[in-house]
Amino acid sequence: MRDYTAGAMDEPVRTGSTELEPRQVLGLLDRAGVQHVVLDRDCRVLVASPGLSASRGADLVGGHCHEVLWRRESDCRACLIDEVFRTGEPRSFWVPVMRPGALGPRHLVHQVPLGERVLEVIVDTGAPEQFFPELLLRERILLHGLRRVPVGVLLVDSRMHVVAANPAVLAMLGANEEEIKGKPLDELLPEGAFPARGGKLAELLARHAAIHDREIVLEAGGTRRVVLASLAAVVGRGQALNAAVVILTDITRERRLNEELERKVAELTLLREFNEVLSHTARLEQVLRVVLATLVHPGGLGLGAAAVFLVPEGRDVLEGWLARAGDARAPRGGQRRGLDLEALAFAPPGEADVMLEQRVRRVRIPLDEERHPLVAALRDDVPRLLDAGGAGDELDPPIAALFGPGPVYLAGLRYQNRPLGVLAGVARRDAARIDPDQVSLGGLVAGAAAGAIARARLHEELTRRLEDLAEAHGRLRHMQGQLLREERRSALGDLAAEIVHQIRNPLAVVGGFARRLARTIPEDDLRATDVRILVEETARMESILERIRHDVRLAQRPARTRIDPEELVRAAAERYQGLAREHEVTLRTEIAPDLPAAQGSREHLLEVLDNLLSNAFDAVEPGGTVVLRAQRLRDAVHLIVEDDGVGLTAEELERVFEPSYTTKSDGTGLGLPLARRLVSQCGRTLTVDSRPGEGARFRIVLPVWSRDGERRTESTSTQREG
Repeated sequence: MRDYTAGAMDEPVRTGSTELEPRQVLGLLDRAGVQHVVLDRDCRVLVASPGLSASRGADLVGGHCHEVLWRRESDCRACLIDEVFRTGEPRSFWVPVMRPGALGPRHLVHQVPLGERVLEVIVDTGAPEQFFPELLLRERILLHGLRRVPVGVLLVDSRMHVVAANPAVLAMLGANEEEIKGKPLDELLPEGAFPARGGKLAELLARHAAIHDREIVLEAGGTRRVVLASLAAVVGRGQALNAAVVILTDITRERRLNEELERKVAELTLLREFNEVLSHTARLEQVLRVVLATLVHPGGLGLGAAAVFLVPEGRDVLEGWLARAGDARAPRGGQRRGLDLEALAFAPPGEADVMLEQRVRRVRIPLDEERHPLVAALRDDVPRLLDAGGAGDELDPPIAALFGPGPVYLAGLRYQNRPLGVLAGVARRDAARIDPDQVSLGGLVAGAAAGAIARARLHEELTRRLEDLAEAHGRLRHMQGQLLREERRSALGDLAAEIVHQIRNPLAVVGGFARRLARTIPEDDLRATDVRILVEETARMESILERIRHDVRLAQRPARTRIDPEELVRAAAERYQGLAREHEVTLRTEIAPDLPAAQGSREHLLEVLDNLLSNAFDAVEPGGTVVLRAQRLRDAVHLIVEDDGVGLTAEELERVFEPSYTTKSDGTGLGLPLARRLVSQCGRTLTVDSRPGEGARFRIVLPVWSRDGERRTESTSTQREG
């Protein structure tokens, strides 16, 4: 620091009638701890007190005071040094310059003339209201005017510490002014209220001047408020932050109304979707799943679980049918993105759904048990609430055993004054009650559900009757077809018998003459070959007529006697072993052990097996396989002839048992129709299963032999003989 004795500082200072040495003046100020500088006419610092030199640095002496002392243009404008040199009178001013909204400590500056120098004494006054009562009045007027404003206002200084607050913000924070005054803003507002904290927030605010609405939650005294917080800076001309104003706007009511509106819209949307889904849902189980999904949907009632109990048609009992557990993670009051009601209704059940439904399906409550809550709800016209596990839940089965303890919603399902069932739903685990909105919405769902259940039952009844009619119609057509086939077979049999009768005698005469003529013609006669062919063809025609006569006679005999399936199969296979070797075909028999006796006719069945085996050998190529199998399935004995030949087309499979239909060039089309007729006389059926290239499987189904069958056969034979 410059020496006090240098240059003009040795000249005495005259103030009025008192004359003081400069050393005396500066020494007194130093001892009093008053900061001071001595300036020349160019406002350059000639002398500085030790405190100022320590705070401003070694460059203070010799520098321009505006640059090295105050450093702000607004402070320089307050300087009155020109007036001091012009008038020779001391002047005083405040630094910083007073301006609206400027808070914080002030400096009182006295400028005293020292000849060609000016002594500038700086006094730190502390709080401005000590010297500026009008500033205190202005701030009090500001806060008093904000007392009736519903928004909260916090005044903070440049360090983000609270200076003052209005009553609205005190109510939000649950504190009084003394408790929060001087506290950092960070301690009063939750973390994340603003993008920065402390000094960094002040720097951010100085750069941007304002931080606009940010939503925060304040909890005080058991009250939860949703608040919009904004922060505005109070800056000087040099963009330095002097103070800030925090505005807290309580939007709890608006947010609650907005959430309520969103929930109502979601509920209406869900009800519309509910009715749309029900409109194209006909089956009862599907209707119930849609109803339960609506009860647990977070956009509707949002229940923790729901179940439906129904009264079956014609029974006086209430039974558990279906149940659905809700999603505890889904917030109630709005539809989750992508949560479709129909998708929720028909989604695969989870583990919780299965366990709940198992408990519900065990419920059986007689309707005369009128004291039980479920039966009582069935009789009520309005929904009711029950405390599961409470005093009203003592009858078996307890509602708490199904859903657990807690509030339960029960709504009777009635249609045209006819009880259909009960909807039951339990509140979510995080909800202490089922609110009135849920109850009213549940009533709407129950009303629509009752109509849908009644329609579904009617639809199922109509469907069942239509199926019965279709089945009866099918049976009737089948019986008509059987009658037609039997008539055709009977007519064919009568025609065959007539043909045999009409042709047999003339053919016998022709055959006799041909054989006699053959004996009279020498072997070397040219006519001998013609006569031999005539004899052979006549014999073949006689054989055909005899076979037809045999088949007609066979079809008219009783066919329900006791037979041994194993012996029958072995006998049929033995007759075809030689033919199998000729055709190079493998014939295999598979007979199940302990086969019971069957009802039928050995002669009939051998004829049928002969026909089926003959067809099988014609269908397979050399190296193929024909299997003759006997086994028992339930109350019948099955004889199966299976081959790996060319198989049958769909058209051939449909017509294979029609009389006169054949796929062979030399066939008569009578073998399979006669075979089916012979099997039907034994008491059961002959069927075929085949696909092109996969062979064919003919199945003879015979009833197991019983004494009742024997008595019926004897009675039938007696009646025929009589």
